[in-house]
Amino acid sequence: MGTYSRQTFAHQPNRFFVRSLIITEHQAQLFHFDRSGAQYTKPFNIHERPDTFVRLVLGLCAVDEQLLGLDASLHWTTGRGGVRSSGTLRTVDADNHAVEHDLILSEPPSHRSSIQGRGTVCWPVMERASGRRLLVKDYWMSEGRVAEFELLKDVKDLKGLGQMVAYEEGRGQTKDFRGDTESLGTKGFHNRKAIRIVLEAYGISIDKFTSDEGSLVHCATPLLSQENRGILIDLDMAIKAGRFISEICKDFRTGNPIFYSAAILEGLSMDMQDRPAHDYLDDLEMFFWIFVYLVFTRKANGEKAEIKDIQKTIAGCAYFVKWAFITKTLSPDAVKRSLDASWHSVSVDLFLNFKDHIHKLCLEKEKLTGSKLESYLDGIVPNRFSQSPFLKDVDKHYTYILGLFDDALEKAVGAARASPTAGGSSQERPQTLIFPSIPLAVPSSPRLKASHR
Repeated sequence: MGTYSRQTFAHQPNRFFVRSLIITEHQAQLFHFDRSGAQYTKPFNIHERPDTFVRLVLGLCAVDEQLLGLDASLHWTTGRGGVRSSGTLRTVDADNHAVEHDLILSEPPSHRSSIQGRGTVCWPVMERASGRRLLVKDYWMSEGRVAEFELLKDVKDLKGLGQMVAYEEGRGQTKDFRGDTESLGTKGFHNRKAIRIVLEAYGISIDKFTSDEGSLVHCATPLLSQENRGILIDLDMAIKAGRFISEICKDFRTGNPIFYSAAILEGLSMDMQDRPAHDYLDDLEMFFWIFVYLVFTRKANGEKAEIKDIQKTIAGCAYFVKWAFITKTLSPDAVKRSLDASWHSVSVDLFLNFKDHIHKLCLEKEKLTGSKLESYLDGIVPNRFSQSPFLKDVDKHYTYILGLFDDALEKAVGAARASPTAGGSSQERPQTLIFPSIPLAVPSSPRLKASHR
């Protein structure tokens, strides 16, 4: 049932929940799936309880889309053969007035494939009044977290950060779709709330580049999101700066493990109290692994490259594999043999220089990862990495890496101009960083038993 429900969520991203019924010649059992997981009834005899059976069948066959778990704010018009010809999305504007946007059907919505979790769906829309392109983001916030729109209010008009146009809350909660949840306790059920945010739309996904290495370097600079060169988006899992280390969650439940830093992967094998907290150095290393992902899986024109042995090594996504990769001495010739032949030596040099600096950061962090500092009188444990003068200078590391990209970009543009076969132009708008989901083995959603009603 979970597999079929997952497919329903995937093909109908406007779903709030999915319900299904298993029927045999004697028994029936109802299943309910939403972003908090799954809940199901005990099997019951349909001959002994025909009224319950009939009510369930009628409920699952209802014509009211909301009763079936569909989002009533989205509507489509279909033509011949059931093909969608247009669509609308109803929400609110900045003044909290009702407004309707046109769905851009040529751009399919991006969405998560799992059942349990945030269930993020991004709908490309066109604002009718102005004709500008917007992005409507729907997601299910875990109860107790700070809503993303609160963080977006704080970063209003800041360069390099995505800007919010409007937001909408009170769209639903998973606890309202279920039976009795109080008896399950906090470990058996965690409520999630539906949040909708209307955002300004930016450039295409960074892995959709089509020009040569000069354009790739241009697309890579938004990773640092400085000097208004790119846009950092997706703050629904962000936290405010200034929090104590002991307040930062060290249970790495979010993100894609293939891009985790070596320190975070190593921390997964430690006891919770000994794990180092996530910091900006982990983000810098993450940028490196994203860059590795791009150059080792793509040709310089953006097409998928031939799978080579180095990709299988990186795809292992384990601490020891990453550590071996980042500490191994690689010559430019060895790197070129592993990359598609279309990559210019400028990109090879950028990769090696980027790798060398991340290597230094990793070595410095490795020295201190196992160290334990005495807590203060109030019980707060200081950041162990603050003891290293090399790691404390945040601006120095960001400036250095940004300088690597600046230098590579200048060389790549010069090489492109000198080449008679150079073609294509770099994107003028900042590029939005969006990566395709990578299949990973994840545990199945927990089954939560419900009492009969």
